[in-house]
Amino acid sequence: MFDGELSCRASPLAERSNVMQRLRCWWRSRTTEEEYLAAATDLADLERRMRVLERASGGPVFVTFNH
Repeated sequence: MFDGELSCRASPLAERSNVMQRLRCWWRSRTTEEEYLAAATDLADLERRMRVLERASGGPVFVTFNH
């Protein structure tokens, strides 16, 4: 009975290959922010791009409550 259950499972090599493929896919996938930063040409450009992203993610500068 136990041997039958083991034969239904994939081989350890196939499982390891599947895990490695998932890890590669996860590692290679980038967000749009990462792509934007990766396109920087030099250190000054990278710093400017980082500031732009920080400002954009901060939300509105002024919040007004009109009653």
